[in-house]
Amino acid sequence: MIRTLGYKVCGTAATESAAVAEVAECNAVLMDFRLAGGGSGLAAARKIRDNADMENADMPIVFCTAYAEEAGLAEQMLAVRHAALIPKPVSRAKLEQALTQLFAGD
Repeated sequence: MIRTLGYKVCGTAATESAAVAEVAECNAVLMDFRLAGGGSGLAAARKIRDNADMENADMPIVFCTAYAEEAGLAEQMLAVRHAALIPKPVSRAKLEQALTQLFAGD
């Protein structure tokens, strides 16, 4: 779906540590809330934001989750600066809208 919107996929990661390592060359992140091995996309996003050495540490992050209705979860995700939340199932239109808004805020 990302490619059909004209974006390049620079990598994929299934775990928190892999996600943090993969983003060095990326311009944006599409992050699921639940990662493999019990990891958290929210925790990975916070690590990305806390990495002051990374040139693009403030890149847009789009969270995708089926758990948006869980108490406080959406608020926690949106508290991550320069982030958006799309409930699953993700539609092309919602993803495009989120990315467009986040990149317009640069």
